[in-house]
Amino acid sequence: MADNKKQKEVVRPDVDKVLASIDPDKRNVIVSAMVEMRQTFSGPLPRPADFKAYKEVLSNAPERILLMAEKQQQHRIDSEERIIKADIRESIFGQVFAVLLVVLFLAAAVYLGINGHDWLAGIVATLSATISAIFYLKSTPSNKDLDNVDKK
Repeated sequence: MADNKKQKEVVRPDVDKVLASIDPDKRNVIVSAMVEMRQTFSGPLPRPADFKAYKEVLSNAPERILLMAEKQQQHRIDSEERIIKADIRESIFGQVFAVLLVVLFLAAAVYLGINGHDWLAGIVATLSATISAIFYLKSTPSNKDLDNVDKK
């Protein structure tokens, strides 16, 4: 088993020593090639050098790539607007429904109280207060929620 480990171990040369042993002109070529290989790029668009290469293949490729990126960005903006509007609409409908439900339960409690069903009227009134409390607590952000918003 020890022999297998020795076989699997890769001996990594000291890069500085290897580069020091190479002719300075060749060393500069090798180092610049290594640096170019190590460069990374992140983003929705290619690097300018890549744009040039695309243009060599297809003359209007850079414009098409930019148009594609612009369309994608506009799509994201439109989607976010639709989501926000839907959330607002849902919130308004929820508020209206909750208010109507509370008013309905309070009216039922008053009716039951007038007709001699005191215990049942108390239960319905308590249920109405519970619904309004749930609605209030759901619509009012807690300090924890506000802390999370600040971190974003």
